[in-house]
Amino acid sequence: MKRKDIYLLAGLITAGLLIGLIVFFSGKPGNTVSVRVDGREVMTFSLEKEQEYEIQGEDGRYNKIIIRNGEVWMEEASCPDHLCMKMGHLSKSGQSIICLPNKVVIEIHGQENEVDEIAK
Repeated sequence: MKRKDIYLLAGLITAGLLIGLIVFFSGKPGNTVSVRVDGREVMTFSLEKEQEYEIQGEDGRYNKIIIRNGEVWMEEASCPDHLCMKMGHLSKSGQSIICLPNKVVIEIHGQENEVDEIAK
């Protein structure tokens, strides 16, 4: 690698990190969690209320979600790779947890029709 290649690589990594930080910190907090199984919405929860919910699927498949401190995460899953459990604790509108083998999608939603300011 030449010196210019190293500068280019360092610049691209820095730009990627800056964009990632901007996206991470600019998200609006969510207030509801929707659970869909095989494309059908089966339940909606508030992020303000602490609770646990177990999703029962076909052939003994299951997913267990936890809602605490305004965050949602996948605590347990019967899928073979457990990628859904590695997605972390989510709290911002637009974030989701997806378990493809069990056909489960958990999405965080914010307030509909949010208004920042009204002009007179």
